Amino acid sequence: MKLRFSIITGMVFLITACANTEPNPYRDAKRINPDRVKFADKALTHELSYLAQAMMESDRRQEAVEKLLTDIKADPSAYTYKPKNKNDSSYGMQAKVGTDLLLGNLGSDLGGKVGGVIAAGEVLYKGYQMFRDDSMARTSQAFLPAIFDGVELKTAEQANKALLTFTDNLIMSISSKHGWHTQCIDGCGTPQSSYLISLKETKNPGYAYYPQDVVLVLDIGEVKKFPIPNVLSLATQTPLKWGTQLGDTYLIHAYSGVIYDEAGKVELRYSDKYKRNFPSATDPLVDTPFGRDLSAEIHSTPYTYFGTQDTYPDQFFYRGKKYSFNLNSIPEMIKYELQEPNLLQAKKP
Repeated sequence: MKLRFSIITGMVFLITACANTEPNPYRDAKRINPDRVKFADKALTHELSYLAQAMMESDRRQEAVEKLLTDIKADPSAYTYKPKNKNDSSYGMQAKVGTDLLLGNLGSDLGGKVGGVIAAGEVLYKGYQMFRDDSMARTSQAFLPAIFDGVELKTAEQANKALLTFTDNLIMSISSKHGWHTQCIDGCGTPQSSYLISLKETKNPGYAYYPQDVVLVLDIGEVKKFPIPNVLSLATQTPLKWGTQLGDTYLIHAYSGVIYDEAGKVELRYSDKYKRNFPSATDPLVDTPFGRDLSAEIHSTPYTYFGTQDTYPDQFFYRGKKYSFNLNSIPEMIKYELQEPNLLQAKKP
């Protein structure tokens, strides 16, 4: 079972919250917790739990695979599988970057600012953000079939380029759908890019907190060829050939409270540790209603997912839906759907 490291953080937040009586829509939005409704579809539980296995206790991951294979009456001997642990290199640098991006911690090598400004650069708990049961605090991944958008992906170079194009098109499509203005502001066309989304000209569809500006910070892992056959194809019910590795390798994190320089451009700060620029902002959106709805839209296809144990309730996004779980110590981990109005789906530009 995961052990959280939030007692001191919670005490600090409580003290500062009591001392600060100024209206704060962002803070209020973070306190809005959706209901969790248990669903009865065992096959869906096995599919989602397999995908979210990096957040599961390491000694339960093999059981998650076996339950998935049993559902579809597949021969386990046809599928190679090795449970991952925190020492496995496939978790990669994205696991470390992900801690910073999601929690919004400012590191000393970024020339610290007061006031909780995020340069999204340094790790809170030096190294991997792992719980004591070897589960990851968050997970993300992307994968592609052999033929994608009508093009056969024959090489890793083609597959990596296809994923970057898919991601850029996805962000621009979501923005266009809602009448937002979006531009890439750094690292454009690379796996480590940043986007600025302006929502100023659109009406708040009813959120307790609807930011005027949002920055998206991306860190996408290297795409490699999967073994054929592979369990992921069974879990997603899609024939897959390419993808990033298991861990936290398809990061798209959203922040509001964007900070601009004197020229009116988003302030960018360079991280010596990660060898990239990070935009400055103050407020991670992942545990606000708007942020959850945005994550659901970003992960609305069969090709990507994102999950986190750093929020309450725990979250997992896949195929446009929001899921949750109580325990990560069981192979049938994801049993709940988050119930709250998706105001972006109902919104008209």
